[in-house]
Amino acid sequence: MLTSLHLLIIIIILPFLLLFYVPYMAITLSLKKAGGKDQEFPPNSTSLSDFELANSVYISTYKTMSDGVLIAIDIWLPNKSGEPFPVMINAARYYRSSRLWWPFSSLRAFGGKPFSMLEFLSVKGYLAEGMAVVLYDVRGSGASFGTNNYPWWPRERDDSVEIIDWVMKQSFCNKKIGLWGTSYSANAALHSSFQYANKLSYSSSENLSPHTGITTCISLYGFWDVYS
Repeated sequence: MLTSLHLLIIIIILPFLLLFYVPYMAITLSLKKAGGKDQEFPPNSTSLSDFELANSVYISTYKTMSDGVLIAIDIWLPNKSGEPFPVMINAARYYRSSRLWWPFSSLRAFGGKPFSMLEFLSVKGYLAEGMAVVLYDVRGSGASFGTNNYPWWPRERDDSVEIIDWVMKQSFCNKKIGLWGTSYSANAALHSSFQYANKLSYSSSENLSPHTGITTCISLYGFWDVYS
């Protein structure tokens, strides 16, 4: 005869075991079988372990744009001497970072800190190379305020220039900026580079050497002719 305790186990605890604990144990065993090694990125580079990531500096903050809208920003600084660092910037449309909750938080993925579901290998690679990383949610997405009227609209591109200018003035930045992204962020990186170059062409107050400012733009799997 089924008691109330048996019903509790069947209705609540058993589904929990099937949905959460079993996958958790499967992932844990697979990690142990693999020797706990992280996939290397970029190629021929020593990738950071989750322990090293846990000791990297992580800052989550808001930056106020010129029109008063708050943009959510994550900053990662490598756990290395040599500050200031070159900085890689990513404009995220699909959330700049996520946090795992229990029981998956027990895996201590990404050093137990929030991480980008799309760009986490890139972040680890750049940190391993001694670069700082800045990720931000474009306005109207993720944890950023404001409205996203349509993809890569002018106000979003203006935000990117303001964020680049702000990063350039931070003590952790050596005034060498790289832009990168995948999918939506790939096009955002290109638009940001064009917008920043356009700003410099009309400004006589900028005093940048040829090797400072935006020095690289990595656009991966972007969209073409999206309005045709």
